[in-house]
Amino acid sequence: MDLGKDLKGYNVEKVNFSSIIGFFVNFLVPLACLLITAGLAFIVLLPSYREIPSLENTLQIEENLAVQLETKASTLLNMVDIRDTMEDYTVAVDLALTSEPKIPELLSQVDRMAGESGMEVTSLSYSRGSRSASDDGYNDVGIALTTSGTFPRLLDFMARIERASRLVLVDDIRYSSKREDEGIVMSINYRLHSPYLSVTSDAVTDEPILLDIFSQEFLDDMETLQKLTYYDISQVEAEPFDDPAFEQPLLNDLEEDQENGSPFGGGFADEPDEPAEPEPIEEPVIDGPEF
Repeated sequence: MDLGKDLKGYNVEKVNFSSIIGFFVNFLVPLACLLITAGLAFIVLLPSYREIPSLENTLQIEENLAVQLETKASTLLNMVDIRDTMEDYTVAVDLALTSEPKIPELLSQVDRMAGESGMEVTSLSYSRGSRSASDDGYNDVGIALTTSGTFPRLLDFMARIERASRLVLVDDIRYSSKREDEGIVMSINYRLHSPYLSVTSDAVTDEPILLDIFSQEFLDDMETLQKLTYYDISQVEAEPFDDPAFEQPLLNDLEEDQENGSPFGGGFADEPDEPAEPEPIEEPVIDGPEF
């Protein structure tokens, strides 16, 4: 079979190959680019599109945080404006709910309150509380106290605990009574506890300040705290000495001295002091012409 003759029969030489190449360039290449673009869109844009809800949620959280920080900054500026008042409030809160157990100070304050109410303290001890700081943010110190005294003195002691700046809670009271010369005397056992805060040093800037320092409730609480009595154990006043067996002889001696003529007592009755004669006052001599 003669191939040359066959190609001549089909007029292969007259076929325009440039048109065929132009067709492929003008049609197939854009189609290929379109397919590649669609593939890239499916691979890249689809995952990003799926992340849009998560990104919107993150944006909302950041916007809320920005508003929260602005509110916190405004509250802190208000606290700075009333810095002296806030310092007084802080002192009152620290005295009521300390950040440390301060056990010796606590026991001394309880002993002083009992003594000022007229109760006789027969035993006083403490124990670590069973409360965990993870429960509600504070620990406590347990106190076992035994006193003796009358019922009015017991009421006075309870009133002093209620008005004390250091927070002391009464868990249980048990007593027994007996009649004596001064009346019915009770032996009372108390079970007390005093909470204190568990403070951590972790500073978190994005936590909001939920305290409204200008609310009436807050102002009333601060006023109540400032009216409470703080028992400063470093400045314990000396109790007056009221022994009648000591005061009566002293009064008798003083009365005898006054009767003998000495207003101060102490051996001046026999030798009274005589008043000294006043010295003459010389008039000054002034030189000059007489008028």
